[in-house]
Amino acid sequence: MRRLARLLPPVAAALALTLSACTTRGDFARPTSGVVQDAVLPTAGLLPAAIRGEPVSLLEKTDDEKDLRNRAWHFLMPIEEGWLPDLVGIGKVDRILPPGSLNSDVKAYYAKVLALPHASTEAFAARLLDDVNADTSLIGPLLAVVAKVDATDHERLASIQSFAPERREASAIAARVAENRSIFARLQSAVGDRVNAYAYAAQRLAVEAPSDRLVEARNAIFRLQTAAGISGPALADGGPVVIRARYAPPPRT
Repeated sequence: MRRLARLLPPVAAALALTLSACTTRGDFARPTSGVVQDAVLPTAGLLPAAIRGEPVSLLEKTDDEKDLRNRAWHFLMPIEEGWLPDLVGIGKVDRILPPGSLNSDVKAYYAKVLALPHASTEAFAARLLDDVNADTSLIGPLLAVVAKVDATDHERLASIQSFAPERREASAIAARVAENRSIFARLQSAVGDRVNAYAYAAQRLAVEAPSDRLVEARNAIFRLQTAAGISGPALADGGPVVIRARYAPPPRT
């Protein structure tokens, strides 16, 4: 039985990730709704996550929790492109693979921009600006649903104290809250990684492909930082990025 438990996660991962490669993309760049995306991938990730000791809840997701996961997808997927980053990213998002798989590379986005087909180097700054503005447009709605899910989770935890559900139900509630907070924490890191990648690209383009639009791009990066609740001189070489606790609100007393 133990041997079977060890074999199931890689088998589930291989099956689910292979199926995911056949899907088309919809809103937030997430694969379109269907059996693979809605059932196979999330189910395939439950056992590997449980074996790793991560919280796993079988409670049905609320509409807000589904919305959170859909909106988080864009930011949790690797910023670089390619079949391997896509497959590893999907595996991480759906918990088939551990969160530490394929660590973020701040230089990967810049390499992607330079690889774009182009007739002029102005295309590089234009792509950077478009990508930053696209992320900024998604941050506000994401933070709104994060706040709604967080409020519901605090109500759930309070309900455990007030009506004392059965131990199994209380455990499932606590696990769902922990799952949601894990997403908050991963978003915190992922958005910071994106800001750093954009800042690095702006710095390198200023040297290798100067453009008047880079001023606009730098301002856009600052707006993204502000919208996401990020502080710190991300546009300075080696500057730290500090993310305020807007994705992982402190426990209420």
